[in-house]
Amino acid sequence: MTAQEAQDYAHVLNMVKPGRPYILNLADPQQMRFTQRALAAADRMSTNAPQTYAAVRDTMQRDQKLAATANHSATALAARPLLASTAGGPQDIETISNFGDEGNNVYTATGYSSVLGGTTQTTITTQLIDTQTKTVYASASSTQYAQGTNFQVPVTGKVPSSANLAAVATIVTVVGNSGNTTVVSTAAMVPASTGTMTAPNYCVRTNPSDPNSNCVINGGQTQYQTTSTTLVPSPPPIKVCFSRGSQQSCDYYNSSGRPATSVFYPEAGTASFGTNTIDPSYATAGSYTASIVDPVIGGGCVFSDHQALGTGWSLANASTLQWTLPQLSMTNPTNCLGVSGGRLVNFNFYVEVPLNTGAGKNTGYITFTSAYNPPMPPGYLGIPAIFLEDSCVAAGTLVRLADGSTTVIEKITADNQPQVMTAAGDKRTVLGTAKGVELHPMIRLKTSLGQDLLITRTHPVLSANGLVMARDLKVGDSVKTEKGVAKIVSTAQEKYTGQVYSLRLGWFDEARSDRRTHSANGIFIGDSVSQIQMEQDEVARLKNDRKEVLRRLPDDKWRQEYQNFINQHR
Repeated sequence: MTAQEAQDYAHVLNMVKPGRPYILNLADPQQMRFTQRALAAADRMSTNAPQTYAAVRDTMQRDQKLAATANHSATALAARPLLASTAGGPQDIETISNFGDEGNNVYTATGYSSVLGGTTQTTITTQLIDTQTKTVYASASSTQYAQGTNFQVPVTGKVPSSANLAAVATIVTVVGNSGNTTVVSTAAMVPASTGTMTAPNYCVRTNPSDPNSNCVINGGQTQYQTTSTTLVPSPPPIKVCFSRGSQQSCDYYNSSGRPATSVFYPEAGTASFGTNTIDPSYATAGSYTASIVDPVIGGGCVFSDHQALGTGWSLANASTLQWTLPQLSMTNPTNCLGVSGGRLVNFNFYVEVPLNTGAGKNTGYITFTSAYNPPMPPGYLGIPAIFLEDSCVAAGTLVRLADGSTTVIEKITADNQPQVMTAAGDKRTVLGTAKGVELHPMIRLKTSLGQDLLITRTHPVLSANGLVMARDLKVGDSVKTEKGVAKIVSTAQEKYTGQVYSLRLGWFDEARSDRRTHSANGIFIGDSVSQIQMEQDEVARLKNDRKEVLRRLPDDKWRQEYQNFINQHR
């Protein structure tokens, strides 16, 4: 680095605490230069990425106006924490998702960004750096357009044993024409050698080989398996239900009668740090963070942020930490489910603990996460994802039951496992239900045979060519109904503030089949699992489908910038 670059780097790193993301204040020239260098590392220059640079300049001017009202004091120019002051609400998740020693002084780190609703552009630069000499040992950068809900940029490099090592991720995001720069750093830490998570866990099923069979309930209490979820190969999701669903069908069922701070699920496990010993100050000096992240819609909820290792934590021996947290809660599960309802979400449980090592004092860590597949980075252990029930059609929507009768969807519960009739003529059991609110405008579909349905944008509807998202239907398209094939005669967006509901007819078998459908006001639609599968497929397709990325960008200027990016990387 030049002397100026080193000063800017030191200035920014002195503003942020390790392990926590901070949004930079671009009214400060040093933070602005830091941002520009992170973009330059990714070859994002004003010449080939003019819209990104315009958004950064607009952000700088906005920050300058705010700083001017405070007379440009040091406080007015400081970076600010990204996370909400009150944990539990939906928010962007930007972090270093792993950082550890792979052996022989080879380190790896990954910058991660998941923004609510996705971004127009995201650029991540992840670096391994000596915080004293400002030597950059390894750097990696990448850019995404019209995605930004599950973006990772890893870096790996060999580092001298004498280095004062930190991983630094600089994340520049643009939504529309508004930009932010987030910086997160962490110091070198000692990963746990082994660990296990025994809760959350699956309920004991009446038929262990069938995840759709009932949970075993004794004395009103759900019975749980006691094996380690960390050791489950290719684990299916753990089913968590709020308000609706069934204690019989959900691994964790929280009824609507509980307060807003309703128990999400318990946490229990252990972590061993090998020959290192845990310092007696662990109860106050150590901390843990629990969060869920939505890789499809983006963002997530942090419901325990750097909490002290007090009640519920203890030492099994000098090097092994153990915990039992039966009342781990979200601050506001309803608010969180407004983002994550009906999703497969990644669950992350991160622990830091003070250690006494052969080299002196240090910090140990372990992360249990469902966001990675093996092989896992050092200090990371895989656990099941969490499935949260969905909500998709408006209250009052009529559903045809297997006996030929109809009922409004809000009256259907999974407790007695009623059956519905599918488009294939099968009888399928309702195994899960949910209700919630829809933050985006819904879509009202009208057909040539008189059907009228208000449905969420991404919920699947059975067309003549198979299941398609409601938002992709056009006038003239054919859909399957109880009366036969009908044409769409009208499709319009409509704001809806009432409750929306959905059904789940099975698990992840045949997720794209017409055997996973039911009628809704006479139109056959998919269930909640079908919707999840289609949304996941779409996210995967965006990584390779350039035409779809172009379609999603807001205007021709952004499309030209994306084309510049594509031309560079051919």
